[in-house]
This record gives sequence, C-alpha cells and structure tokens, in this order.
Amino acid sequence: MRRWNGWGDERVTYPVPPGARRLLGAAVGPGERPRDATLPEVVARVPPSRLPPHPLVSVDAEQRVRHALGQSLPDWIAARSGRIPAFPDGVAYPATPEEVLELLRFAAASGARLIPYGGGTSVVGHLTVPPGEAPVLSVDLDRLSRLIRLDERSALATFGAGVRGPELEASLRARGWTLGHYPQSFEYSTLGGWVATRSAGQQSIWYGRIEDLFAGGVLEAPAGTVTLPPWPASAAGPDLRHLVLGSEGRLGILTEVTVRVRRLPEAEAFAAVFFPAFEPGLEAMRALAQAEVGLSMVRLSTPGETATTLAMAGHERALRLLERWVALRGAGPDKCLLILGATGWRSHVRRALARALAICADHRGVYAGRTFGREWVRQRFRAPYLRNTLWEMGYAVDTLETAGTWVQVPGLVTAVERALQGALEAEGERVYVFTHLSHVYRQGSNVYTTYLFRLAPDPEVNLRRWRRLKEAASRAIVAAGGTVSHQHGEVTGLLQRRSGAVEGVAVRDRVSGRTAEVRARVVINAAGAWADALRGQVGRPPRLRQLRGSHLLFPGWRVPLATGLNLFHPRDGRPLYVLPWEGMTLVGTTDVDHGDGLDDEPRIHPDEGAYLLEAVQHLFPALDLEARDVVATFAGVRPVVGSGKADPSREPRDWAIWDEGLVTVTGGKLTTFGAMARAAMAAARRRLPDAPDKRPTEESGSHRGEPARDAAEALASLDETLRRRLLGRYGHRTVDLVRRARPGELELVPGTTVTWAELRWAIEEESVVHLDDLLLRRVRLGLQLPQGGAAMLPRLRPLAQESLGWDDARWEAEASRYRQLWAWACGPENLAAG
Repeated sequence: MRRWNGWGDERVTYPVPPGARRLLGAAVGPGERPRDATLPEVVARVPPSRLPPHPLVSVDAEQRVRHALGQSLPDWIAARSGRIPAFPDGVAYPATPEEVLELLRFAAASGARLIPYGGGTSVVGHLTVPPGEAPVLSVDLDRLSRLIRLDERSALATFGAGVRGPELEASLRARGWTLGHYPQSFEYSTLGGWVATRSAGQQSIWYGRIEDLFAGGVLEAPAGTVTLPPWPASAAGPDLRHLVLGSEGRLGILTEVTVRVRRLPEAEAFAAVFFPAFEPGLEAMRALAQAEVGLSMVRLSTPGETATTLAMAGHERALRLLERWVALRGAGPDKCLLILGATGWRSHVRRALARALAICADHRGVYAGRTFGREWVRQRFRAPYLRNTLWEMGYAVDTLETAGTWVQVPGLVTAVERALQGALEAEGERVYVFTHLSHVYRQGSNVYTTYLFRLAPDPEVNLRRWRRLKEAASRAIVAAGGTVSHQHGEVTGLLQRRSGAVEGVAVRDRVSGRTAEVRARVVINAAGAWADALRGQVGRPPRLRQLRGSHLLFPGWRVPLATGLNLFHPRDGRPLYVLPWEGMTLVGTTDVDHGDGLDDEPRIHPDEGAYLLEAVQHLFPALDLEARDVVATFAGVRPVVGSGKADPSREPRDWAIWDEGLVTVTGGKLTTFGAMARAAMAAARRRLPDAPDKRPTEESGSHRGEPARDAAEALASLDETLRRRLLGRYGHRTVDLVRRARPGELELVPGTTVTWAELRWAIEEESVVHLDDLLLRRVRLGLQLPQGGAAMLPRLRPLAQESLGWDDARWEAEASRYRQLWAWACGPENLAAG
C-alpha cells in the first residue's frame, strides 16, 4: 500500500545509520517528531462533493484525500498535520482516451477545475488543490498505462501516458529495448508526467533528456484531440511537440506518448573518484563535459554531500580504512566524490571510463574503484524514502535546483548554501546544506542543493521556515545569475509580425539583467503613463497627457479628522479632499502637466505644495498649519486621454481601449478599473475566436469578510480595531499573517497603525527587492513617520537581513539608497526646493 502522507510503499524504509544520526545531531541539533494526523482523522474532515454525479467520477473521501497533494515540502506539512486546505471534489480513473474527453466535457459543463494526476510525485505544487468556489476534479491516469505498440524498425514505442517508470522499463526490457530515462522519482512518476514537466533523467548525457526522447503522442484538450505524429524531424513551421513539453497540464491531458527507444546496452559500469577539494573536482567535471568522452552520467558532490554520503553508507570500519587510503593520496578532509557512469558496447564502456579516469587523474583525482558506483546504482531510487525516516526523526528535508554556466557554477553553489545556512539564524535554528552537480553540458551544469532543518511542533512554524529558506535561496540564485527569476521585468521592445500585429514582447529582468522573448497571440498594453512609449513602437502617435497629482501628509493629531472632507480651493474653485489615512491626514490633489519625464520618481513641486497648504489653511484656520507640520509628500502620474484643453483639470477622465495590433487600455480612474479590465479582456477575446466563452463573475466576497470558524482562534488575541484593519487589508490571508508573526511582532510600529508582522509578511510574500519597495510601496511606513522612519530602521535591520539574506554591506547600501530616494520623492523639504 502506498503512503498517503509520505513517499512510496509503506513496507519500505530507509534506515539512517548511527554515524549519520550523529552527523545530523551535530549539524542542526536533536530532532523531535511532531504529531502526525491519522488518515481517518483527515478523511473525517473531507467536505461533501460539489460535483454533480457522474459514472466515471468517484467521490470517495479517502481517494479525495490521496489526490489532494503532491510531494512538495508544503504538501508534506499539510498532510502530516492534517491541515489540508482543500480536497478535490472527485477523482476519475479513465481507461480510454474517449473517457478522458468525456471528463473534459463534464468539467466544462459543471464549471470544474481539472487536475491531471500521474504518479503524484510533483514537488512544485502542481497537484495541490486550490481553495475556491469552483469544484475540482482530479483525473488519475493510472489505468492508461499499457504498451500500445512497439515499432522495432523505427525504434519507437507508444505507451499510455499513465505508465510508471518500472512498468515502462519492464515492458521494453522483456523485448530487448530500453528508454533509459531515470529521474529520481522513477519508481512512481509517469511517462506523461515526464513530458509535461520536461524531465531530465540521471543518465541523460547518454540517453538524452525527455525532450530528446519524446517523439509524439495524443493530447486530449478542451477544444478536441491533438495528434502529434512521431516524425523524426520537420521543417514545416513550429513543432507542436515543443508546446506540450513542459506545459504542466495546462493545455490538456496526454493520453498516449510515443518515445524513441534503444536496444539494451551490452554493458554498463560506474566508478568513483575522490578529489582533494571541490575546485579540482569541478575542473575535472568541466573537462569531462567538454571532451565529450561518451559517459552516461557524471555527478560531483561538494565536501558536505560527500561527508553525508559516506555517513549514510554505514560500514564505519570499512569507510575509515577507505578515508585513510584516499587521504594518503591527497584527498583529505575536504574531499569530494565524483561518480562516473558509462553505457553501451563493452568496448565503448572500457574506452570511455579509461579516458575519463585519465582526465580525473590530471586534476588530482584518486580512483576508488567501482564499489561506490554499484552502491549508488542500487540505492538511487531509494533516496526519496529517506524523507520518511528523517521526518520521523524530527527533521524536514527539501531540495532546490538551478543551473548556470561553468563561470557561474562556483558562485551559485556558494551563494545558495550560504543563504540557506543563514536563513533561520534569527530563530536560533541551524540548517544543514549540501550540494551536487549533475546533468552536465559543455557550457555548464545544474546545481542540486539539499537542505535539512529541525521540525517544530507547530506546522505553521515549519511552513514559515520553509518559505524563508526558499525565498533566501531564490534571491541568492537571482543575484548569482542562476535560472530562477523574480518578476522585476521591464518590456524593452515589441515582437511584431510582418502585418504589424504584435505577437510578443522582449523583456529584461531588472534584478539579474537577463533578457528573454515572450510570445503571445494577444498583448495587452496596460503600462499606464508609459503606454504611449509602447504604442510608438507600432507607429502610433502619442494620445496621452501625463498629469501629476501631488499630496501632503500631516500627523493625525495635528489635523484630527473623523471622516473625509471635500472642499473647493479658495483660489480657483478646484475640488480637493482631506482624508484620515493610517493615522495620518492626507491632503490632495493637484492636477498639473508632468514635464519631468518618467525615468525618475515623481515628486511634488514647491508651487503645488503652496497650493495645497493654502487650501488646508483656509479650511482649518484655527490650526495654524505650516509647511514644517508636513511629515511627507508624494506624487503620482496619471495617464489621461488628451483632448487639447488648456486647463489640465478640464480634461475628461474617460478610459479607452485601442486595438492597434497592440491592445492598449488606458485612462480612467479607480472607480472605472473593473469596467476597463472587462473591456480589455473582451477586446483580446475578439482576436481569439477559438477561446472558450467564459464570462467574468463577481467574487463571492468570502475573502473579504470574516475568517472561517476554524481560523477565528488565531485572531482572538487581537483587539477589534487591529483585527478589522488586518482583515480589511489582507482578507483570508490574515490568519497566515498572524500565525507567522513572532513574539512582539503584532505590536504596532511606534507612531503608526502598522504592525511589525506586516513588515515580515511584505518581505516574505510581496517580492521585496529593495528597502524602498518595502517602506514606500508595500507598507508605506516611509510616508507615516518623520524622516521616512529613520528611527525604526535599526529594529527593521535584523528582520530584513535575516529574511532577504542581506549582509551588512548590502544593508548599508539599501539604507543609503532609501534615504536618498525618500529625500528626493517624499521629503517635506521639497516644499521649499527649487
């Protein structure tokens, strides 16, 4: 029986030897296993299905539990604690492509979301059921798993997409063939899943990645059946197979997959080499990749992973003798283990290993025979079972992967490991980190890092720790130029067909500097004040008038208000407003042509400041307000559809949709944004005649009101004012925010209505890259405190450094950048600046 809350078969365990237990205890401290929810307890919490009855759909509660999650660490935390946020409303097990099509029709008719379920091994959340009002149907492809045909003449095999790795190989090997695709999840992952996730196997140097092996197949999509013939090559336009590869189930459900297979190899051998340090091992690995010696696998472990591998092997006496032997040959305490594999004809295997070992010797490698290689092969699919054992010992383990060029790889390894090691220091927790390199190419390698930390009794704490670790590592990868990228991109150009229609954009990541092209059938230009710049690239003249609106902020005690006020300026009769906001009083707004350009932050001009101050002095003559009472200022630029009127305030605030090959949505104001969005989508849909006709629906409002009853306890300790404020701002995520807060973080930042917990939340959840992102665009403390909150920066510093992985130099640079930007854009000195 397969585990419902862990990895693999319940009968299989992976013991941790005493030496490895001592290593973990020394590295992170003793673990304590939290209480696990039982399967009956979780089954009892499954709500009634929202799906109408269907003969292909089971609503059995246990099956719904078993299909609610994948294998990511957040999935494990949810399953082990029993706090599974949502369950599929039904599970289907189609046996034919026709039944898959019927399920697609059923999902469309019932308004259900459909999740393809292969082996249940996804570690990135693909299978996690999203909460929401729409019912969810999980489609398990286990019954689509037979060998349909083997074309030995063309070396092509066609399987049902639900076939798992062992069954696939058994079917082929019985006939003298192999696919040779061995991801670590091989025991349970499926052929369709490999294609949908663009999988890479452990011996991909020889056999190829899945994109090299995928020849064709059948995709059942909402619009119908897509047949992908297994042509060896084609020059007739785009290859639709590449749309399916890595599509993650978004396009439809693969029911059949045809793959390129090989005759079983005559021989296969694996060898081990130790290097005195990581650097010579890395150079040997690069030399092996670029010499193309014909290996099937190369895997280099860092000193940390090497020590872990040796400890996990057991046989302590034999390992001590081995370590002495390699130490005498120069591979001492910082040694690194390299595993080599060669596959093919016996003569090829002998030549490839001999040449590879010679290259290793040139880089001070010490050949250690084939015992380690054979043991690695024997254990390679058992490693995921170690997660079960470690959890029961009180440890969580997770992995992450990136890739870089050979120039980038050393920095990536160091940056990621350091970021993970320091991510939980503020909690007094240590993280054990180790890395290996595999899937090598002439230009670089992947970097595969494992990290382990102690479990807390509270699952919310464990989830918070995981998020902090993941965020720290992701930021380190971005900074080092790895393959993970945050959404801090700018459009640098439009991609156009000869007809002039826009078919995509060229973008640049402003954090890493990397560029890419993103193609789409429709591009919507919602760039606000920058919209004309993009329209100019399709040959359209400017139509927007950029108008600046500026504001003053007074302390609430200095201009006390219980409600907002409208007034007319005593000089020209323009309407203005005075509003209570976050404990402050906001005065706005001006309406003037913005002639400063868009490259710099907009800021108030002295004449605007005098204009606003004159109005508030007129409204509250007894308060004796002066410019020195202003805490901060801010300004923004509105895109207004120009009509040529002399007075900016006379310009209409209408919104517009222009389809000029590029769909532009612009103009309007806050109260029209919903209508603008719907109109923009309608314009896009007119250019997508084959798109399903799904009309927007109003939100139920369930995320805006009271939290669910089972979450009310988490908010019970908050006073009513704070509780209402947090619910109004964060909705259903308020509970997560409160649970994530550390002791003292639900207190208010002095002089504001903002809690320290909101700063932590913004850092961890709202893609903060710079300090000004946090203080001016997320929680806006820079507008509420004198000097932009300079007095609170010392307390903020450890939180920012811990969560963002900043060292002291980075903090000082960010603080300096923030102070300069605040003085330029928000400082009250602007009221007198020239």
